[in-house]
Amino acid sequence: MTKAIHSTSWCPIPFNAISFHPTGSLTRCMMSDVPMGETFDSPQMQKLRQDMLDGTWDKEGCMTCWKKEQQGNISQRQKWLQRNPQDFKNTDGFINPKTTGNPVNHLFINYSNICNFKCRMCGPNYSNSLIPEHKHLHSLGLGKKVKTETIKNRNFINTYLRQKPESLKDVTSIWITGGEPLMDNNCYDLIDILAEHGNESQTDMVITTNGSKVDLDKLQKFENLKFFELDLSIDAPNIMFEYMRSAGIFTWEQMNKLIDDLTHFKKQNSSWFHMCFNASIQAYNYDTVLEFDSICRQAGALNNTRMLIFPEHFRLNVLPYKYRKEQFDKIKDYEVINDPRFKRTHSDICKNMLQQQASDEVVKKFKQQTIAQDKYRNMNIENFHSQLAEFIHEG
Repeated sequence: MTKAIHSTSWCPIPFNAISFHPTGSLTRCMMSDVPMGETFDSPQMQKLRQDMLDGTWDKEGCMTCWKKEQQGNISQRQKWLQRNPQDFKNTDGFINPKTTGNPVNHLFINYSNICNFKCRMCGPNYSNSLIPEHKHLHSLGLGKKVKTETIKNRNFINTYLRQKPESLKDVTSIWITGGEPLMDNNCYDLIDILAEHGNESQTDMVITTNGSKVDLDKLQKFENLKFFELDLSIDAPNIMFEYMRSAGIFTWEQMNKLIDDLTHFKKQNSSWFHMCFNASIQAYNYDTVLEFDSICRQAGALNNTRMLIFPEHFRLNVLPYKYRKEQFDKIKDYEVINDPRFKRTHSDICKNMLQQQASDEVVKKFKQQTIAQDKYRNMNIENFHSQLAEFIHEG
Protein backbone atom coordinates (compact mmCIF):
# COMPACT_ATOMS: atom_id res chain seq x y z
CA MET A 1 0.00 0.00 0.00
CA THR A 2 1.34 3.43 -0.94
CA LYS A 3 1.86 5.66 2.09
CA ALA A 4 -0.47 8.66 2.18
CA ILE A 5 1.65 11.72 1.41
CA HIS A 6 0.15 14.75 3.09
CA SER A 7 -1.77 13.28 6.01
CA THR A 8 -3.37 10.02 7.09
CA SER A 9 -6.77 11.10 5.74
CA TRP A 10 -5.56 12.84 2.58
CA CYS A 11 -7.28 11.79 -0.63
CA PRO A 12 -6.15 12.98 -4.08
CA ILE A 13 -9.67 13.02 -5.54
CA PRO A 14 -11.08 16.31 -4.12
CA PHE A 15 -7.85 18.06 -5.15
CA ASN A 16 -7.79 16.74 -8.71
CA ALA A 17 -11.29 15.85 -9.85
CA ILE A 18 -14.78 17.23 -10.40
CA SER A 19 -17.67 14.87 -9.75
CA PHE A 20 -21.02 15.48 -11.47
CA HIS A 21 -23.50 13.49 -9.39
CA PRO A 22 -26.56 11.85 -11.05
CA THR A 23 -28.92 14.05 -9.01
CA GLY A 24 -27.41 17.23 -10.43
CA SER A 25 -25.14 18.32 -7.59
CA LEU A 26 -21.36 18.46 -7.42
CA THR A 27 -19.88 15.98 -4.96
CA ARG A 28 -16.38 15.21 -3.71
CA CYS A 29 -16.24 11.95 -5.67
CA MET A 30 -18.48 9.20 -6.98
CA MET A 31 -18.40 7.40 -3.63
CA SER A 32 -20.34 10.19 -1.91
CA ASP A 33 -23.85 11.64 -2.19
CA VAL A 34 -23.12 14.73 -0.08
CA PRO A 35 -23.54 17.96 -2.14
CA MET A 36 -20.42 20.14 -2.10
CA GLY A 37 -21.57 23.49 -3.46
CA GLU A 38 -21.72 24.74 -7.01
CA THR A 39 -18.04 25.05 -8.03
CA PHE A 40 -14.75 23.16 -7.83
CA ASP A 41 -13.51 25.67 -5.24
CA SER A 42 -16.73 26.09 -3.26
CA PRO A 43 -16.49 26.85 0.49
CA GLN A 44 -17.50 23.25 1.19
CA MET A 45 -14.70 21.89 -1.01
CA GLN A 46 -12.17 24.25 0.55
CA LYS A 47 -13.09 23.08 4.06
CA LEU A 48 -12.92 19.43 3.04
CA ARG A 49 -9.47 19.92 1.50
CA GLN A 50 -8.15 21.71 4.58
CA ASP A 51 -9.53 19.00 6.85
CA MET A 52 -7.84 16.36 4.71
CA LEU A 53 -4.52 18.21 4.82
CA ASP A 54 -4.91 18.42 8.59
CA GLY A 55 -5.57 14.68 8.86
CA THR A 56 -9.27 14.97 9.78
CA TRP A 57 -11.74 12.46 8.33
CA ASP A 58 -15.20 13.56 7.22
CA LYS A 59 -16.78 10.30 8.31
CA GLU A 60 -20.18 11.18 6.87
CA GLY A 61 -19.16 12.41 3.43
CA CYS A 62 -16.32 9.89 3.09
CA MET A 63 -18.24 7.08 4.82
CA THR A 64 -17.68 4.41 2.14
CA CYS A 65 -13.90 4.74 2.11
CA TRP A 66 -13.66 5.20 5.86
CA LYS A 67 -15.74 2.08 6.49
CA LYS A 68 -13.78 -0.01 4.00
CA GLU A 69 -10.48 0.98 5.55
CA GLN A 70 -11.80 0.27 9.05
CA GLN A 71 -12.66 -3.24 7.87
CA GLY A 72 -9.23 -3.72 6.28
CA ASN A 73 -10.58 -3.54 2.71
CA ILE A 74 -9.07 -1.39 -0.02
CA SER A 75 -10.93 1.87 -0.59
CA GLN A 76 -11.26 4.20 -3.56
CA ARG A 77 -9.04 6.65 -1.68
CA GLN A 78 -6.30 4.06 -1.37
CA LYS A 79 -6.62 3.11 -5.03
CA TRP A 80 -6.01 6.75 -5.96
CA LEU A 81 -3.02 6.89 -3.62
CA GLN A 82 -1.54 4.05 -5.64
CA ARG A 83 -1.85 5.97 -8.89
CA ASN A 84 1.22 7.54 -10.44
CA PRO A 85 0.82 11.35 -10.44
CA GLN A 86 2.96 11.45 -13.57
CA ASP A 87 0.10 9.80 -15.46
CA PHE A 88 -1.72 13.13 -15.21
CA LYS A 89 -1.05 16.25 -17.23
CA ASN A 90 -0.64 18.53 -14.21
CA THR A 91 0.78 17.01 -11.02
CA ASP A 92 0.30 20.05 -8.76
CA GLY A 93 -2.85 18.63 -7.16
CA PHE A 94 -0.83 15.60 -6.04
CA ILE A 95 2.56 17.11 -5.22
CA ASN A 96 1.46 20.49 -3.88
CA PRO A 97 -2.28 20.26 -3.07
CA LYS A 98 -3.97 23.49 -2.00
CA THR A 99 -7.43 24.45 -0.81
CA THR A 100 -8.04 26.39 -4.07
CA GLY A 101 -6.50 26.63 -7.50
CA ASN A 102 -5.75 22.95 -8.04
CA PRO A 103 -5.82 21.58 -11.60
CA VAL A 104 -8.79 19.48 -12.76
CA ASN A 105 -7.14 16.29 -13.98
CA HIS A 106 -10.14 13.97 -13.84
CA LEU A 107 -13.90 14.13 -14.41
CA PHE A 108 -16.47 11.83 -12.81
CA ILE A 109 -19.37 12.28 -15.23
CA ASN A 110 -22.98 11.27 -14.68
CA TYR A 111 -25.28 12.63 -17.36
CA SER A 112 -28.41 11.66 -15.45
CA ASN A 113 -29.97 9.24 -13.00
CA ILE A 114 -31.98 7.73 -15.87
CA CYS A 115 -31.62 3.95 -15.92
CA ASN A 116 -33.70 1.05 -17.18
CA PHE A 117 -32.41 -1.39 -14.53
CA LYS A 118 -33.63 -1.84 -10.95
CA CYS A 119 -30.58 -3.20 -9.14
CA ARG A 120 -31.62 -4.22 -5.64
CA MET A 121 -28.57 -2.65 -3.98
CA CYS A 122 -29.01 0.62 -5.88
CA GLY A 123 -31.34 3.53 -5.13
CA PRO A 124 -33.35 6.35 -6.74
CA ASN A 125 -30.32 8.67 -6.78
CA TYR A 126 -28.77 6.42 -9.42
CA SER A 127 -31.78 4.90 -11.14
CA ASN A 128 -35.05 6.75 -11.67
CA SER A 129 -36.67 3.36 -12.37
CA LEU A 130 -36.41 2.65 -8.65
CA ILE A 131 -38.35 5.73 -7.56
CA PRO A 132 -41.84 4.10 -7.40
CA GLU A 133 -40.47 0.98 -5.72
CA HIS A 134 -38.56 2.92 -3.07
CA LYS A 135 -41.59 5.07 -2.32
CA HIS A 136 -43.44 1.80 -1.70
CA LEU A 137 -40.63 0.43 0.48
CA HIS A 138 -40.64 3.64 2.51
CA SER A 139 -44.39 3.25 3.10
CA LEU A 140 -43.56 -0.15 4.63
CA GLY A 141 -40.87 1.35 6.85
CA LEU A 142 -38.09 -0.31 4.85
CA GLY A 143 -36.38 2.57 3.10
CA LYS A 144 -35.50 6.22 3.18
CA LYS A 145 -37.96 8.80 1.96
CA VAL A 146 -37.43 9.56 -1.73
CA LYS A 147 -36.30 13.17 -1.92
CA THR A 148 -38.08 15.56 -4.27
CA GLU A 149 -34.82 16.34 -6.08
CA THR A 150 -34.36 12.65 -6.88
CA ILE A 151 -37.00 12.76 -9.62
CA LYS A 152 -35.64 12.14 -13.11
CA ASN A 153 -32.63 14.43 -13.54
CA ARG A 154 -30.40 15.38 -16.46
CA ASN A 155 -27.02 17.08 -16.20
CA PHE A 156 -26.20 19.20 -19.25
CA ILE A 157 -22.47 18.59 -18.92
CA ASN A 158 -21.72 18.63 -22.64
CA THR A 159 -23.37 22.02 -22.99
CA TYR A 160 -21.18 23.31 -20.15
CA LEU A 161 -18.02 21.89 -21.73
CA ARG A 162 -18.85 23.42 -25.11
CA GLN A 163 -19.38 26.80 -23.49
CA LYS A 164 -16.27 26.54 -21.30
CA PRO A 165 -13.73 24.37 -23.14
CA GLU A 166 -10.97 25.84 -20.96
CA SER A 167 -12.25 23.58 -18.19
CA LEU A 168 -10.79 20.67 -20.18
CA LYS A 169 -7.29 22.19 -20.16
CA ASP A 170 -5.73 19.67 -17.75
CA VAL A 171 -8.27 16.84 -18.05
CA THR A 172 -6.73 13.56 -19.20
CA SER A 173 -8.97 11.10 -17.36
CA ILE A 174 -12.76 10.62 -17.44
CA TRP A 175 -14.97 8.01 -15.79
CA ILE A 176 -18.60 7.96 -16.93
CA THR A 177 -21.25 6.16 -14.91
CA GLY A 178 -24.91 6.84 -14.24
CA GLY A 179 -27.79 6.17 -14.42
CA GLU A 180 -27.13 4.18 -17.54
CA PRO A 181 -24.73 6.32 -19.61
CA LEU A 182 -25.52 4.67 -22.95
CA MET A 183 -29.25 5.44 -22.78
CA ASP A 184 -28.60 8.40 -25.09
CA ASN A 185 -25.79 9.88 -27.25
CA ASN A 186 -24.07 12.00 -24.60
CA CYS A 187 -20.98 9.77 -24.38
CA TYR A 188 -20.52 9.84 -28.14
CA ASP A 189 -21.07 13.60 -28.29
CA LEU A 190 -18.39 14.04 -25.62
CA ILE A 191 -15.86 12.45 -27.98
CA ASP A 192 -16.68 15.14 -30.56
CA ILE A 193 -16.06 17.83 -27.94
CA LEU A 194 -12.72 16.29 -26.97
CA ALA A 195 -11.69 15.95 -30.62
CA GLU A 196 -12.68 19.53 -31.40
CA HIS A 197 -10.41 20.86 -28.66
CA GLY A 198 -7.51 18.48 -29.24
CA ASN A 199 -8.04 16.42 -26.08
CA GLU A 200 -9.13 13.12 -27.61
CA SER A 201 -5.72 11.50 -28.09
CA GLN A 202 -4.62 12.58 -24.59
CA THR A 203 -7.65 11.25 -22.69
CA ASP A 204 -8.24 7.99 -20.83
CA MET A 205 -11.91 7.07 -20.55
CA VAL A 206 -13.85 4.39 -18.71
CA ILE A 207 -17.59 3.89 -19.19
CA THR A 208 -19.49 1.79 -16.66
CA THR A 209 -22.62 0.33 -18.26
CA ASN A 210 -25.30 -2.25 -17.50
CA GLY A 211 -24.81 -3.55 -21.05
CA SER A 212 -28.38 -3.34 -22.28
CA LYS A 213 -27.69 -0.39 -24.60
CA VAL A 214 -24.24 -1.33 -25.90
CA ASP A 215 -23.99 -0.82 -29.67
CA LEU A 216 -20.86 -2.44 -31.12
CA ASP A 217 -20.90 -0.16 -34.17
CA LYS A 218 -20.99 2.95 -32.00
CA LEU A 219 -18.12 1.67 -29.85
CA GLN A 220 -15.78 2.53 -32.73
CA LYS A 221 -16.35 6.15 -31.74
CA PHE A 222 -13.87 5.66 -28.88
CA GLU A 223 -10.97 4.20 -30.85
CA ASN A 224 -8.90 7.40 -31.00
CA LEU A 225 -8.76 7.96 -27.26
CA LYS A 226 -5.44 7.40 -25.51
CA PHE A 227 -7.11 4.59 -23.56
CA PHE A 228 -10.67 3.27 -23.52
CA GLU A 229 -12.26 0.68 -21.26
CA LEU A 230 -15.81 -0.62 -21.16
CA ASP A 231 -16.70 -1.61 -17.59
CA LEU A 232 -19.64 -4.02 -17.75
CA SER A 233 -21.73 -4.39 -14.59
CA ILE A 234 -22.86 -7.99 -14.16
CA ASP A 235 -22.73 -8.87 -10.43
CA ALA A 236 -24.00 -12.43 -10.83
CA PRO A 237 -22.80 -14.78 -13.60
CA ASN A 238 -26.07 -16.72 -13.87
CA ILE A 239 -29.81 -16.08 -13.65
CA MET A 240 -29.27 -14.28 -10.34
CA PHE A 241 -28.21 -11.43 -12.65
CA GLU A 242 -31.87 -10.99 -13.57
CA TYR A 243 -32.96 -11.23 -9.94
CA MET A 244 -30.37 -8.73 -8.66
CA ARG A 245 -30.18 -6.24 -11.51
CA SER A 246 -32.43 -6.21 -14.55
CA ALA A 247 -35.72 -7.42 -13.04
CA GLY A 248 -36.29 -9.40 -16.22
CA ILE A 249 -36.07 -6.61 -18.82
CA PHE A 250 -32.65 -7.91 -19.92
CA THR A 251 -32.17 -11.64 -19.56
CA TRP A 252 -29.08 -13.59 -18.59
CA GLU A 253 -29.23 -15.14 -22.06
CA GLN A 254 -29.00 -11.65 -23.59
CA MET A 255 -26.11 -10.75 -21.29
CA ASN A 256 -24.31 -13.96 -22.23
CA LYS A 257 -24.67 -13.11 -25.91
CA LEU A 258 -23.35 -9.59 -25.27
CA ILE A 259 -20.32 -11.06 -23.47
CA ASP A 260 -19.66 -13.30 -26.48
CA ASP A 261 -20.02 -10.35 -28.87
CA LEU A 262 -17.71 -8.17 -26.79
CA THR A 263 -15.15 -10.97 -26.56
CA HIS A 264 -15.07 -11.17 -30.35
CA PHE A 265 -15.04 -7.38 -30.67
CA LYS A 266 -12.07 -7.18 -28.29
CA LYS A 267 -10.10 -9.63 -30.41
CA GLN A 268 -10.83 -7.60 -33.53
CA ASN A 269 -9.96 -4.28 -31.84
CA SER A 270 -7.24 -5.31 -29.41
CA SER A 271 -5.10 -2.24 -30.19
CA TRP A 272 -7.51 0.11 -28.41
CA PHE A 273 -10.48 -1.70 -26.84
CA HIS A 274 -10.22 -2.87 -23.22
CA MET A 275 -12.92 -4.25 -20.99
CA CYS A 276 -13.56 -5.37 -17.46
CA PHE A 277 -16.55 -6.95 -15.75
CA ASN A 278 -17.60 -5.70 -12.34
CA ALA A 279 -19.45 -7.21 -9.41
CA SER A 280 -20.20 -5.93 -5.94
CA ILE A 281 -19.93 -8.95 -3.66
CA GLN A 282 -22.89 -9.12 -1.30
CA ALA A 283 -25.45 -11.47 0.21
CA TYR A 284 -27.16 -12.24 -3.10
CA ASN A 285 -24.04 -13.34 -5.00
CA TYR A 286 -21.84 -14.59 -2.14
CA ASP A 287 -21.36 -17.99 -3.80
CA THR A 288 -20.44 -16.82 -7.32
CA VAL A 289 -16.90 -15.44 -6.80
CA LEU A 290 -15.06 -18.19 -8.68
CA GLU A 291 -17.70 -18.57 -11.38
CA PHE A 292 -17.56 -14.82 -12.00
CA ASP A 293 -13.77 -14.86 -12.32
CA SER A 294 -14.00 -17.76 -14.77
CA ILE A 295 -16.32 -15.72 -17.02
CA CYS A 296 -13.90 -12.79 -16.88
CA ARG A 297 -10.93 -14.95 -17.86
CA GLN A 298 -12.79 -16.66 -20.70
CA ALA A 299 -13.74 -13.26 -22.15
CA GLY A 300 -10.29 -11.73 -21.69
CA ALA A 301 -11.76 -9.13 -19.33
CA LEU A 302 -10.24 -7.85 -16.11
CA ASN A 303 -12.20 -8.75 -12.98
CA ASN A 304 -13.31 -5.48 -11.35
CA THR A 305 -14.97 -7.16 -8.36
CA ARG A 306 -15.29 -5.12 -5.17
CA MET A 307 -16.91 -5.46 -1.76
CA LEU A 308 -20.36 -3.98 -1.17
CA ILE A 309 -20.37 -1.80 1.96
CA PHE A 310 -23.70 0.00 1.63
CA PRO A 311 -26.60 -0.62 1.97
CA GLU A 312 -25.56 -2.35 5.18
CA HIS A 313 -28.35 -4.93 5.03
CA PHE A 314 -26.93 -6.41 1.81
CA ARG A 315 -23.45 -7.10 3.20
CA LEU A 316 -22.12 -10.63 3.35
CA ASN A 317 -22.40 -10.85 7.12
CA VAL A 318 -26.21 -10.90 7.07
CA LEU A 319 -25.83 -14.52 5.95
CA PRO A 320 -25.38 -17.47 8.31
CA TYR A 321 -21.75 -18.17 9.15
CA LYS A 322 -21.99 -21.71 7.76
CA TYR A 323 -22.94 -20.36 4.31
CA ARG A 324 -19.99 -18.00 4.30
CA LYS A 325 -17.51 -20.53 5.73
CA GLU A 326 -18.35 -22.94 2.94
CA GLN A 327 -17.48 -20.31 0.35
CA PHE A 328 -14.37 -19.20 2.22
CA ASP A 329 -13.03 -22.75 2.08
CA LYS A 330 -13.56 -22.75 -1.69
CA ILE A 331 -11.91 -19.42 -2.47
CA LYS A 332 -9.18 -18.95 0.18
CA ASP A 333 -6.49 -20.79 -1.81
CA TYR A 334 -7.73 -19.70 -5.23
CA GLU A 335 -4.92 -18.51 -7.49
CA VAL A 336 -5.64 -15.17 -9.15
CA ILE A 337 -4.05 -15.20 -12.60
CA ASN A 338 -2.62 -12.00 -14.13
CA ASP A 339 -5.30 -9.73 -12.73
CA PRO A 340 -4.06 -7.09 -10.26
CA ARG A 341 -7.55 -5.68 -9.67
CA PHE A 342 -9.04 -8.96 -8.57
CA LYS A 343 -5.90 -9.95 -6.66
CA ARG A 344 -6.27 -7.03 -4.27
CA THR A 345 -10.02 -7.65 -3.91
CA HIS A 346 -9.69 -11.40 -3.41
CA SER A 347 -8.17 -10.91 0.03
CA ASP A 348 -10.97 -8.44 0.87
CA ILE A 349 -13.57 -11.08 0.00
CA CYS A 350 -11.87 -13.69 2.17
CA LYS A 351 -11.80 -11.28 5.14
CA ASN A 352 -15.48 -10.39 4.72
CA MET A 353 -16.59 -14.01 4.38
CA LEU A 354 -15.69 -14.61 8.02
CA GLN A 355 -16.85 -11.32 9.53
CA GLN A 356 -18.86 -11.29 12.72
CA GLN A 357 -22.55 -11.88 12.07
CA ALA A 358 -24.60 -8.73 11.49
CA SER A 359 -27.04 -7.67 14.17
CA ASP A 360 -30.47 -9.31 14.31
CA GLU A 361 -31.98 -6.00 13.24
CA VAL A 362 -29.87 -5.79 10.08
CA VAL A 363 -30.49 -9.46 9.21
CA LYS A 364 -34.22 -8.89 9.68
CA LYS A 365 -34.13 -5.90 7.34
CA PHE A 366 -32.38 -7.96 4.65
CA LYS A 367 -35.09 -10.59 4.83
CA GLN A 368 -37.96 -8.11 4.97
CA GLN A 369 -36.66 -6.03 2.07
CA THR A 370 -36.04 -9.11 -0.07
CA ILE A 371 -39.58 -10.33 0.52
CA ALA A 372 -41.09 -6.88 -0.06
CA GLN A 373 -39.18 -6.33 -3.30
CA ASP A 374 -40.07 -9.81 -4.51
CA LYS A 375 -43.75 -9.08 -3.94
CA TYR A 376 -43.54 -5.67 -5.62
CA ARG A 377 -41.69 -7.10 -8.63
CA ASN A 378 -43.73 -10.31 -8.81
CA MET A 379 -40.52 -12.33 -8.46
CA ASN A 380 -39.58 -15.03 -5.97
CA ILE A 381 -36.13 -15.80 -4.63
CA GLU A 382 -37.10 -19.50 -4.57
CA ASN A 383 -36.96 -19.54 -8.38
CA PHE A 384 -33.40 -18.22 -8.39
CA HIS A 385 -31.55 -19.42 -5.30
CA SER A 386 -33.00 -22.17 -3.11
CA GLN A 387 -30.48 -21.85 -0.27
CA LEU A 388 -31.05 -18.12 0.09
CA ALA A 389 -34.80 -18.69 -0.09
CA GLU A 390 -34.63 -21.18 2.77
CA PHE A 391 -32.74 -18.68 4.94
CA ILE A 392 -34.94 -15.69 4.05
CA HIS A 393 -38.22 -17.48 4.66
CA GLU A 394 -37.24 -19.44 7.79
CA GLY A 395 -39.39 -18.83 10.86
